[in-house]
Formats: sequence, C-alpha cells, structure tokens
Amino acid sequence: MRHVLTRQQLYEMIWSRAVSKVAPEFGISDVALRKQCIKHAIPLPDTRYWGQLHAGKEPKRKPLPPLPANISGTVVIVPRAGGAAPDAVRSAIEKARAQTPVQNIPPVKSALVAKTIAAARAKKPDDWGALTGLGPACFNVRAHPDTLERVETFLTLLVNGAKARGYRFAEGREGLAMVVDGEAIGFAVTQTIRRSRHETTPEERRALERWDARHGWHAPGRPTPPWWDGVPTGEMRIEIGGWSRFAGAVHRFADTRARKLEARIDDILVSFAAIAAGMKIEAAEAAERARLAAIARAERARLAHLAELEKQRVAWLEDKLAGQAGAEALRRLVTRLADGEGGTGVARHARLGTGATGRGRGAAHAGGDRGRSGGHAGLHGTGVI
Repeated sequence: MRHVLTRQQLYEMIWSRAVSKVAPEFGISDVALRKQCIKHAIPLPDTRYWGQLHAGKEPKRKPLPPLPANISGTVVIVPRAGGAAPDAVRSAIEKARAQTPVQNIPPVKSALVAKTIAAARAKKPDDWGALTGLGPACFNVRAHPDTLERVETFLTLLVNGAKARGYRFAEGREGLAMVVDGEAIGFAVTQTIRRSRHETTPEERRALERWDARHGWHAPGRPTPPWWDGVPTGEMRIEIGGWSRFAGAVHRFADTRARKLEARIDDILVSFAAIAAGMKIEAAEAAERARLAAIARAERARLAHLAELEKQRVAWLEDKLAGQAGAEALRRLVTRLADGEGGTGVARHARLGTGATGRGRGAAHAGGDRGRSGGHAGLHGTGVI
C-alpha cells in the first residue's frame, strides 16, 4: 500500500522522531526515507539536535525551505516488497509503545541480574579479556571486568521493563531468553573490547626474576605474562534473535553519540514485541506450507498408485491379448488342416503313420502275393491254362 503525504507532514514526523523510527511505519529502510527527504528538499535533524532534545532542552529546528521548482509537494512512499508489517505486527508495536516508559518504573533489583553478575565475576576472562559463557541460567553477556556495573544497570532496566509488560525469562541455549506472548527470543549484550599489547608490570618482572634465580629460565612451568590486554571501549550493544522479516522488528541496538543503550530500553522492548508477533505469523505460514506439502505428497502418492494399477491392468490385458492371439493362430492352423483332407496334407500324414499300421499293411500285401502264387500253381497242376 502506498503512503501519500505532504512535505510538511513528513517534515513534522522526522523532526519529532528519529528517521530510524519513522521508516518502519512506511515499510522502508531509514536510508530510503532519507533519500525521499533529500529528493523533496526536507532538512534532516543531526545528532546534536537529538542530544539536546533528550537532555530536556528545546533545540531549534531547521526551517522547511520553499518548494523548489520541478519538485512535487506530495511525497509518495511505496513500501518495499514484503517489508510492510501486517496488522498483527503493527498492533503489537502499538500496544508495546502504549506501555509505561521504563524511566517511570521504580527500579527493582532482579535476582536473575544478580546471579549473572556474580557468575561473571567468578569467571576467568578469555584471551580478549572478556567475561562470557555464563551458562543457560544467566544472561548471555560479553563484558570486560571493569565495566560490569554498566551491564548490571542495563540488564536491571531491561528486566524491569519486560516484567512490567508481562514478559518473562526462560533458559535458552546460550543464556536466558525473553518470552513474549509465548515466543522465546534469545538476545546477547556485548561490550566492544579492543586488544592492545601487554606491558609487563613490576610485579610480573619480580616474579620472573625470582623464578629464574630459583629454577632457571629454561625450567618448565615458568610464569609467562600475557601477550595482549583487553581494553574496553565503553561501547555496548544488544543483538536480538528470533528472525522476523517484517518492518519494525529491529534486531540490533547500539550506543550512538547522541544516545546510550540505556535510553533505548523502550525501543528495544517494542522490537521484542514486533519480533514475537512476526514469529507467530511465520510459524503459522510454515505450518500452512507443511500442510500443503503433505497434501501434495499424498496426491503424488495417490497418482503413483493409480499409475501402478494402470500399469498392472495394461500388462494383464496384453497377456490376455497374447493368449487370444495364440488361440486364434491355433484355430487357423486346425482350419487349414481340416480343409486339406484327401489331398496332399492327408497323404503326408499317411506316410507319417504308426509302425503297427505299416506292418499290417505289409502283411496284407504279402498274403495277397502268396494267394496269387498258389492260384497260379493250382492252375498249372490241373493243366488248366
């Protein structure tokens, strides 16, 4: 669905809220919305403006210039394909935005946060100097030992805001996940740590000297200082899992020059709600695709069964036709034999008679010859000629 508005309307929207918040409502990216503003000669607020606004001041806006020539005063925004959020996601976003801001919720210490911080303090830092991998019963964090206080503050605000909205937390694969409307969404809080070459401390040098004096530098087990040190930069971000393709489901929030992550708790919770709504829609779509796929498989199986039955039927008919063809050929042969009696065919069969029949006929011929010979002898004996 296209969005049509005037330059003045768009100007008021982007000077009241950040472009990153306005863009998802139109189903486009913040870069695309900035291009629209530049195309229609609409000035954009800078980070200094937002910093003063969030500090409680009333910064001065850049005025909307007159409409340049050859530029339309109507702004038409076309959402990207598949980007506009459906009604369920928009409803979830509006409901989440209508909740009490986190800043107005009395801070309450969380047992989950306390357990996470205690596990982090007992954890040995990795090669980057980061504390991470605290287990499924703790929050998934990656922080420097010197900045755990800020992680604790952020997680306390997040947990208070989530519980005020009726959300809860459950163990996940890599840490605690936030359960929103029955959907478990994992997330990770990460601090940026920079590596720098380690400088050997006086205590480390004295320990090495004592070891070398006692055991020698070549002895096994010699203490080795680390090569690198992890230095926190002070930057922190949260990355939210639970993929959702719909607009309004932001998966990454980080510190900016104008706003720290603690000031964006409400926006983060809104994204959790949007992601949960999107996951429900995508789960329903996946179930529908699975149902249609099952129907298609059943139909293919049915057609394959019918094809097999047809194949068997054709084979049976061909067998029957072959038998009938043999019977017809035999019938024609018998007919030809019957039509040839007394002729060449009968004579041929006479010559191929049995042995007994041949011997009988030979005896008959022999008897006849002897009868004729006796007759001739009698005639000669009597003198009758």
